[in-house]
Amino acid sequence: MHEDRIKTETNLFDLFDILRSRIKFLILSFVFILFLGLIYYQFSEENFNGNLEIKKVGDREISDFYSFNMSIDAAFEKSGGSNTVSNILISPEKLFTYFKKELNEKNIIKDVVSEQLKKKYNNDYDRSLINEITNSFSLIKKDNKDYINFENRFKDLSNIVLEESLLRINKRIYDNLHYEIGRLIKSIEIKNKIELEYLDNELKLAEQSFVSYNNMRITHLIEQSEIARELGIENNENIDEIRMSDTLASSEIIVEMFLNDYFRGYLALEKEIELLQKRAGTDITLYDEKYNNLVLEMQRIKTDRKSQLLQSGLSSLPSLDGFNAIKYGKIIVSSTKSLLKTALFFLMVGLILPSIYIIMTELYRRYSS
Repeated sequence: MHEDRIKTETNLFDLFDILRSRIKFLILSFVFILFLGLIYYQFSEENFNGNLEIKKVGDREISDFYSFNMSIDAAFEKSGGSNTVSNILISPEKLFTYFKKELNEKNIIKDVVSEQLKKKYNNDYDRSLINEITNSFSLIKKDNKDYINFENRFKDLSNIVLEESLLRINKRIYDNLHYEIGRLIKSIEIKNKIELEYLDNELKLAEQSFVSYNNMRITHLIEQSEIARELGIENNENIDEIRMSDTLASSEIIVEMFLNDYFRGYLALEKEIELLQKRAGTDITLYDEKYNNLVLEMQRIKTDRKSQLLQSGLSSLPSLDGFNAIKYGKIIVSSTKSLLKTALFFLMVGLILPSIYIIMTELYRRYSS
């Protein structure tokens, strides 16, 4: 056993002699494998990796939205609509979040990819390319920075897709802002219209009730005045105020008051009749508290400035050309196909595989003999 171990150790030192004795085969094999590597590099498919850093807009860009945000704040200052306000106010964080959401959904990217493939290949292309290219785009975070990344074999097409997608996502966010504000303005206008219609109906009922009661009162006082004349009650200044039980219903109180009015004397009744008749055609708000409250509420709704302020905020937004949801620079594209990496790989293979083959065949020959 000891002799076998020594033999083995001797054979290990002998490996270099084995390789040296087959140096010609080793060099030829190395050159052949390296040649295969060059052919592989020449005909292998080239993929491209693209990166675009994206950032939140800064104070200079967001200053374009100060007027808009001030209008929104003013519109809801006393309404308690904090949730609605927070959903509309524009901030760098919100715009950045909207942008990332649209990008991650990839609907816009997919539309652009489909259009560009159709344009490039005139509809003669494999439809699976749409999903392949679309799914090659993603949001990544590296060194605490946000990037849009793509990796596929369509360098120029991917650049065009990314540039066009950025523009369309920006427009989508801009249009959504307009839509949300417009929807809110419409909602406020509809709500105010419904309330005004309801109040207008209540106002008509209150007016009818006032006129009806006024006419009924005049008719009653005329009757009471005639009774007072017949009884010879001209002006009863000493009559005690009529006291009625608090338990009586309002209708019963009115009836009891009506029944006792002639005690006041026909002069007082005729004076009241004159005053009541003068009320016809005058401002009812002077005599009816309920009617007056309804009129005030209608005026409040008609002068509600929410809709006006929101409209003002909407008009203060910059045009689409001046609107930027995010900041970004240039697309940096690099090829994943590297001659150096390919050469190093095949150099290693060219050295290792022939060496292993030579050693294994020589050892097999020795031990078999």
